[in-house]
Amino acid sequence: MKKYSIFICTRNRTILLNKALQSISKNTKNKKLIEVLIAVDEDDQDTIFFVKKSKKKFDFLIKEKICKRGKGYRENPKRLKKLISISSGSFFIYFADDMTINTKNWDINLDKKINNLPEDQLYLLSTRHNQGNKNWPLCQIISKKWYNITKKFANCYETDTELLIIASSVNRYFICKNIKIVHNQISRKDQTFIKGRQLLLDKKIYEGSILTLEGMNNILSDLYKIQLKINNYNYFKKFLYLWKLYTFIVIKIIFKYKLNFLRNFY
Repeated sequence: MKKYSIFICTRNRTILLNKALQSISKNTKNKKLIEVLIAVDEDDQDTIFFVKKSKKKFDFLIKEKICKRGKGYRENPKRLKKLISISSGSFFIYFADDMTINTKNWDINLDKKINNLPEDQLYLLSTRHNQGNKNWPLCQIISKKWYNITKKFANCYETDTELLIIASSVNRYFICKNIKIVHNQISRKDQTFIKGRQLLLDKKIYEGSILTLEGMNNILSDLYKIQLKINNYNYFKKFLYLWKLYTFIVIKIIFKYKLNFLRNFY
């Protein structure tokens, strides 16, 4: 079986975080083959204290990474990279403090799904969930091999959109339909969600977004790397693919994924 690293970036949500950890403990079959890595702000002492207690409370490995206070969830790409640096799993699961896993032995189901996917492990995998857009990768799963090519989990804070753009562009997006996660609706009433949603629906383009020129360029660069690795293109095909990439994918980002992304938050 594979070893899974579950990443959670959190702040001031210890009640929800506890529920997330409880669901993992309750529904995981092989607890020795999972680890939960939590990114916490250095000034969030309540969460730091809670994580330290949780290491003794739960029957799986928990590690924390204390991070300098930044720009909220927009710092998550950096935090995910820090969590990867202390991880030991072969697959990375981007979870959230307001999610719970509602499938018994989910790790067995996930392992079976992966065994039937491309052997190069270059794909985006997600699970079923309770949000409006059923095909959206609310919980993103990538392999360490993917990370070794791109050198990051994601470039932008809209990690779900970014990974969906890349994976669907190379026909490598899959959903594990026999695993379900639930996004806790209570979290939509707290300030973390309200402020985050307002940023996403604001007309301003924030630094670190996929809708900036830098964000698009970084996504296209990673897409190019993944496509070349999958298809083993020669020099001519590399050049031709690069031209097609920067012509058609930009149009798709602007006119398709942006609208779909915003719709997902209503």
